[in-house]
Amino acid sequence: MLGFLIVLALVGIIAAIVQDFRYREVANWLNFTLLAGALAFRAFYSSISGEYMFLVFGFFGLAISFVLAHLMYYGRLFAGGDAKLFIALGAVIPFANNFRDNNLIFIVFLISLLFGGAIYSLIYSAVISFKNRGKFSKKFGELYSMNRNHFYAAIAFSTAFIIYSLLAKQFFFLIIPGFLLGLFFLYIYAKAIEQSCMLKEIPMSQARVGDWLESEIKVGNTTIKPHWEGLTEEQVKLLKKHKGKMMVKEGIPFTPAFLIAFLVILYIQFKLGGNWGFWGFFE
Repeated sequence: MLGFLIVLALVGIIAAIVQDFRYREVANWLNFTLLAGALAFRAFYSSISGEYMFLVFGFFGLAISFVLAHLMYYGRLFAGGDAKLFIALGAVIPFANNFRDNNLIFIVFLISLLFGGAIYSLIYSAVISFKNRGKFSKKFGELYSMNRNHFYAAIAFSTAFIIYSLLAKQFFFLIIPGFLLGLFFLYIYAKAIEQSCMLKEIPMSQARVGDWLESEIKVGNTTIKPHWEGLTEEQVKLLKKHKGKMMVKEGIPFTPAFLIAFLVILYIQFKLGGNWGFWGFFE
């Protein structure tokens, strides 16, 4: 029963990863096929077995993932293709035969997705910064020089917290200096990665819906400004009518995080016998 859904999801996620790395997008047809396939199988199995809750749980998962995906999208954590992949997987991952465990599955999947995605993103960014270490080092130095006053401010606040922690014997506050300095360097690191490793100049004729502009460009009498949702279909049509080049940002392909999260829930489902109750802090 679950075997088909698991194979369908794994094939869909792997295909999405391939598309994401090759084209920096996940096609709508892939996400919609995954969603339709999951619901169609649930409907078929329910009709021949009489276990109609199997189909109900599919729609239940779809509803939850639809809401969460929109929150993540408008919270700028997901791109459009990632959000649609999350929605499609929502019809797959309700493995349990009760609402309580299916809720826990979603919680574990979401936590695994976010934490696994953060770790994966750090590793990915470290790899591309090493491959482009010349440009990255130069940009990191430039950004550090531009934000040196912020660094001095972080040092001043950190020193104040250290003195207070030692005098008041509140040693817990010693983590704050590390947090402030870490946050500063993480910001410089992320901006350096973006500006040295993730910008690409392309002909306007190759513009695609969802491309992120690095800066505003003027096309004829129209000025197109960067937007977090990327280029619209109308803007792409306008760009394709003109010659010239434009600079776009390439995001980190996030789809491998979905594979990580899916493997986590598969491990719990099968290696731990679907014992979702062992997550005691959820109960």
